[in-house]
Amino acid sequence: ERFVGRIGEEWRTTKKLGSLLGDDEDVARRAQLATIALKQLGVLWMRGSLIREQKRIKLYTAFVLPILTYNCGAWALTSTCLRRLEAFHRQQLRSVLGIKFPNRIRNQALYERTSTYPLGSIIFD
Repeated sequence: ERFVGRIGEEWRTTKKLGSLLGDDEDVARRAQLATIALKQLGVLWMRGSLIREQKRIKLYTAFVLPILTYNCGAWALTSTCLRRLEAFHRQQLRSVLGIKFPNRIRNQALYERTSTYPLGSIIFD
């Protein structure tokens, strides 16, 4: 792990009530768990023509987003960490929609198309 090895900061990787004590470490772990959850639902994303886009977004919001944002009210996020988290969220939304390189969609258009918001507004509300 990239965070292990800081002298005197082993406490950051200690798990308490399902979350790591270090905020950056917990955000990275939550992103890993959300990626796993998204891949487990991969069968649904592959059948894009059979499952409507709005249904896929609802499934993402119900099953993946709570894993990503679990205990987020306790995080003291830096602006860099928040930008990284929001970029990860947008990447997952694009994956659900099946938008891959070289196809593009602007962030605002992505939020409008999926009827979602940036994670910063979810976390800090």
